[in-house]
Amino acid sequence: MLFYLSGIYQIPFADISAVLIAQAKHLIFGMMMLAMAAVIDWKRVRFCPFAIACMVWVLLHVVNFVVRIDPVGIYVQRLGQAAFIWLFVTLVSQSGKDWLASLSAWYSARLVAVACAIVSGAAFLPEVSASLTNGFGNNRVNFSIWLSQFVFLSLMLILPRADKVSEMGWRVLFLVTPVLVLQTFSGGRSGLLASCLLVLWFAARYAGVRGFVMALAYLGLVVPVAAAVAPAPDLVAGTHVFRALRPEGAGWLAWLDRLSSYRIGIAASALETLDAAGALSGVGVGNFKGWAIGGYWQVHNIYIRTLGEFGVAGLVVLVYILTRPFMVHRGVVWKDPRLAFVAVCMVVGMLHPDFLLTAIGTCMIYWLCFASMIREASVLRLAGGTPQPKIR
Repeated sequence: MLFYLSGIYQIPFADISAVLIAQAKHLIFGMMMLAMAAVIDWKRVRFCPFAIACMVWVLLHVVNFVVRIDPVGIYVQRLGQAAFIWLFVTLVSQSGKDWLASLSAWYSARLVAVACAIVSGAAFLPEVSASLTNGFGNNRVNFSIWLSQFVFLSLMLILPRADKVSEMGWRVLFLVTPVLVLQTFSGGRSGLLASCLLVLWFAARYAGVRGFVMALAYLGLVVPVAAAVAPAPDLVAGTHVFRALRPEGAGWLAWLDRLSSYRIGIAASALETLDAAGALSGVGVGNFKGWAIGGYWQVHNIYIRTLGEFGVAGLVVLVYILTRPFMVHRGVVWKDPRLAFVAVCMVVGMLHPDFLLTAIGTCMIYWLCFASMIREASVLRLAGGTPQPKIR
C-alpha cells in the first residue's frame, strides 16, 4: 500500500489538504519504520560494507549540521530517509522470501494499466490536467519517475513469461502503453526516459536484435502520438515532452541547456561558486545552488549536488553505496533485470536533485532490487557460490 500511495500528494475534486496527505504519508512511513525495526533480527545484524557506508553518510550530515547550524528540517528528513533505507535493505536481506517469485501476489500489471488509462482519459478535464502537470502535488518529474517503477514491474511480469516475440509485443502494448501515455501527458521527461530505456533493455534482453528494433519502432510511435494529443500543453505552458527540441540560435551548448530544462546551466553556475575548500568539505545541505532563468535552483544532479553539499567524501560514499550491487554481482549486469533497473535509476540521478539516497517514494523498487541482490550475494558467499542472473 505504501508503494502505491507514495507518488500521490493531491487528489483532484477532493477537498483534502495536500499538507494533510503529506503528513499522513509521513506517519505511515514512520509506522513502517517501527514495524521493520520490530521484525528485524538484531542478533543477525552485522557491520557489513553497506551498513558502514550508511553510518558514514549519516555522520556527514550530523557533522555538517553541527558545524554550519543550518535549518534542522532538511537534516531530520535526510536522516529519516537514511534510516528507512537501511531498515528496508536489512529487512529484505534477512528475509528468505524471493520477491520476484511473489511479485504477482502484490502487483497487478493489468490493474495498473487500467488505472493509468483512466487517469489519462480524465486528464482532458482541466482540473485533472492541472493536477497531472503538478504531479498530483509531487511535481511532474517526481510523478513520472514514480511511474517508471510500474513500467519495470510490468515488464518483469510480461517478458520473462512470454514464449514468442509476438506475445511479448501484445502484452507490452496493452499493459505498458497506458503508463507511457500518462508519463507523456505529465510532461515529466526524466521518468519517461527511464521507462524508454527499460523497454529497450528488456526487448533486447528477451527478444534480441529483432526485439530491440521493434521496441524502437514502438516507442517512436507511442510517445510522439501521445505528445501530439496531450491536453496539458494547451493548459499549462512548458509541459510538452518535446519542448525546446528545435535549436534557436545562440549555439549548440545553449540549445542543450534549454533541452535539459537548464540543468546544465544550473550545475555549471553552482560549480563556479565551489572553491577548493568547498570541494573538500562541501557547503551544507540546501546551500549548493546555481543560477538560471532569473533565480537560484537546486542542482538537478544528485552526484554534483552531493559533491557541493558534502565534498569529495560525500560523493565517494554516495557512489560506493549506489554501485554496491555491481560490486557483488560482477559479470551479470547485462543479464539481470534488477541490475538494469539499478543502472537506469543511476542515470536518472544525473537529471534530478532528490533521488535514491535522498528520496524514498520515487525509488522504493530500486531499494527492493538493491536489497534482494545484496541478500542473494550474501547467501551465495556463505555457500561459496557465485551470483547468477535472476531469470525466470
